[in-house]
Amino acid sequence: MSSRSGGEPDITLNHHCEKLAVMPKNILNQVVTEIKACSFFVFYLDESTDVAFCTQLLVYTRYLKRNSMKWEYLFSKPLITIAYEVVLMTFQNSISDNEWSK
Repeated sequence: MSSRSGGEPDITLNHHCEKLAVMPKNILNQVVTEIKACSFFVFYLDESTDVAFCTQLLVYTRYLKRNSMKWEYLFSKPLITIAYEVVLMTFQNSISDNEWSK
């Protein structure tokens, strides 16, 4: 945490950092709420390697909202291997973190 010239902690900076840490979860919750209101939706799983050569599972969704198709990025998770079982287990564990019942 940084401090102002008087030596006191910068509470505003700390507050903004805390808000930035919570934002992805809030956005994910909003998308999950929209998906739960739909009759049909689909998940897309993609494996990608980032610039640090770490394998990532990218999860997207597509669903119908007010007669319009929406595509949304849901989340990404690191993968230790791209084996089918590991990819599905990572997806299942990540999905189970949210409440999906209507």
